[in-house]
Amino acid sequence: MSIKEEAPGADLLTLPRTIAMPLITLGATIAALVKATAPPVPTRTLTSRHKRWH
Repeated sequence: MSIKEEAPGADLLTLPRTIAMPLITLGATIAALVKATAPPVPTRTLTSRHKRWH
């Protein structure tokens, strides 16, 4: 991995914006983004009729 030298006034839109990434890392990244943007799952509470008596 290398970091480009600082270039004040550089046209950032003309610089390359691609990186090499293993497929497994790409999949994990996409899964994390999906999980982070998913709506929260409602939780269910137990009522007295759902409780079991032993």
